[in-house]
Amino acid sequence: MIKILLVGCSGKMGRMISSTAEKFKNLSIVAGVDKFKEESLKYPIYDSIDECNEEIDVILDFSRPDTLKQISQFAINKNKPVVFCTTGYDEEQKAHIHALGNTIPVFFSANMSIGINIINNILKNISNTLYNDFDIEIIEKHHNQKVDAPSGTALLLANTIKDSIKDETKFIFGREGIAKRDEQEIAIHTIRGGNIIGN
Repeated sequence: MIKILLVGCSGKMGRMISSTAEKFKNLSIVAGVDKFKEESLKYPIYDSIDECNEEIDVILDFSRPDTLKQISQFAINKNKPVVFCTTGYDEEQKAHIHALGNTIPVFFSANMSIGINIINNILKNISNTLYNDFDIEIIEKHHNQKVDAPSGTALLLANTIKDSIKDETKFIFGREGIAKRDEQEIAIHTIRGGNIIGN
């Protein structure tokens, strides 16, 4: 039985993971961490990860970037692996996550979807070939409660495209005024509204 500590358990993704986990006999969410206590969840919820004394096998993080150092220190102290599923990290925080991997097992992805990871692999193979004949514009939409913009998934795909193209390219975020498209641009546009499921 894999025992999971779920950070960000009361959020949209946390609740979905809690519901899905109940369908599996070989894993269990034994505790959660969240300032908001979701009453429907069937395990103890702590305000801070440091309060958790449950026996766990892995930490699953769907919270916010500002919890990174606290989660990291807890994981080091307990010598437990961490799966970081949070988006919105800055470059310094990403470097921290990569360095943490030298101490404990770490898995980090801006998107855990099999479909997105397949698309990402396809982009690695086709971006350089198509670059000279196509304009690259990424338009991503999410609900109005999405915290980071652009989304981690949009940045994941944009970075894959940029890294796969041999020529010099640059990111731009949205456009306004007189803004003729430059050939080197990889443009990312963000829409936030209603209850749109991310796409």
